[in-house]
Amino acid sequence: MKNTCNASVESKGFCFYKATNGIKRHLAIDTLGFPFFTHCTRANISDDAGLIEMFTLNIDYFKSKQE
Repeated sequence: MKNTCNASVESKGFCFYKATNGIKRHLAIDTLGFPFFTHCTRANISDDAGLIEMFTLNIDYFKSKQE
């Protein structure tokens, strides 16, 4: 996906193993493919760290679900 947002210089990074310059978008979807959460990070943040950060920011959603 082409980087079309107006990210500032401080929010951009470079991911060496994906050769991505700018930002990364993390997306959580359900089993039907509908998006639950989205989160943008600098490109130099690992995918695992971005995923953990996205779920940490939205932990209240999971705590409110009934078992």
